[in-house]
Amino acid sequence: MKIITPCKAFVPQFEDCLKEKILVTTGQQDIEDADLIIFTGGEDINPERYGDANKYSIYNSARDELEFGVANFIHRYFSTKKILGVCRGLQLICASYGLHLIQDLYLEEKISHPWQHPLDFHTDHWITKHLMGENVNSMHHQGIKGGNIRYFSIVASWKGVCEVLLSTRDLKNQYVLTQFHPEFMQDKIFFKNIISWVKGEGKDFIVKPIAKKRKTSQEMEQELHEELLRIRAEREFISGADFRNHQNDAGVTYTLVESS
Repeated sequence: MKIITPCKAFVPQFEDCLKEKILVTTGQQDIEDADLIIFTGGEDINPERYGDANKYSIYNSARDELEFGVANFIHRYFSTKKILGVCRGLQLICASYGLHLIQDLYLEEKISHPWQHPLDFHTDHWITKHLMGENVNSMHHQGIKGGNIRYFSIVASWKGVCEVLLSTRDLKNQYVLTQFHPEFMQDKIFFKNIISWVKGEGKDFIVKPIAKKRKTSQEMEQELHEELLRIRAEREFISGADFRNHQNDAGVTYTLVESS
């Protein structure tokens, strides 16, 4: 299996996890021959790459030029490549497809991002399913915010920030993108799954949403009851009623006050 990366950042850690030698190269023939291309972590992305003015980014223009060149070369000339992007790698791939980054999670969005946190899963894809209920690391101050993200499905997020993205059928190449650093977690299951994905060992890559549990008739009746109580409370509040510390039949305490 031939694995390459355009930048040497964190290569020893990836080699240790994958148990494979990784070639640092941007050669066209190496890209064509590669079974897996890794975009590793590191500096911020220059906001000019996604059309924004710089506010909080510390970037490396030479590395941006190198890696965006490789990413765009892959987009243009290949249709069967498998790409793993980690941290900066996730952000770079997303920016290369026209998505915008949050330049600082706290300063822009007031999102506190601890060094470790769990993941909120939106699908149970086999590559990352084992991380349900587990903490991942956090070594970034930037990110991609969830929502309508063209070309990618959000597998997992944290406080609205994308943590795992997989490419959709709209892209011919296949992408696995993580905001956290699995290479520092020594996540053997993750890298075993990555190797299975690269080798095409019979598992479906397509993202499927987690099946939602159907609500019982009692749960639906309770929701309807609470919604009717909420509407009634809003109407009485608008008409000038004082609902301070009023508890309704469902046990919900209202703290609405009389309008002046």
